[in-house]
Amino acid sequence: MNWNKILKTNYQRKCYITQDDDSTYTFKNIRDFSWSSEWQDQEQHWITETFHVDDIKKVYFLYAPFGPKNMIAHSMVSFHFADWRDICLSVEAPLYQWENYSLLKALFGSYDIMYIWGTQHDHVSLRTELRNESVQKYLLDISQKHAIELFVALIETTQKVVNKKTPYNLIWNNCMTSIWQIASTRFNLPRWNIALLFARFTPNFLHKLD
Repeated sequence: MNWNKILKTNYQRKCYITQDDDSTYTFKNIRDFSWSSEWQDQEQHWITETFHVDDIKKVYFLYAPFGPKNMIAHSMVSFHFADWRDICLSVEAPLYQWENYSLLKALFGSYDIMYIWGTQHDHVSLRTELRNESVQKYLLDISQKHAIELFVALIETTQKVVNKKTPYNLIWNNCMTSIWQIASTRFNLPRWNIALLFARFTPNFLHKLD
């Protein structure tokens, strides 16, 4: 059985990235859906785009709070380029069509992790239009050099995850902590802080780190 075919539509294709030269990368299967309905096949739109790292102009941190008192959030990072294009990364636990996300299963590593690159419109509208969440967006105050380093590091991890199953974990390897751990290996950041798990505290934590 092709298990990908019975995943929810937003998880049915992995993103494959190739390096064309020292500074250019081509992304295949960037998700660019219209999210009026999660189940209509005609809404699916997968695209291929090529990006030059020197064209990165801005990097945003996005998160969508949910759960009791909005204490939990789904976190994403979005890169914006000189030609007005953008690409946004969301780290998720892919679900089958009959599944709902389970905190218990996530806690015990029962999901595989998936790095989903899509347009910012795709990722934001999925949460605002379909799931009635509020997505908050913060411009990161980092140099272009650091923006490029982060972009390349996330690409490298995406390529590893595509080729090797990696457990998703609610605490140690989720949408926020996975990206944070990658960033902390390259920048002067603490490897861990409890604020990374709670949406209400994450923006203040990032602000304190400048």
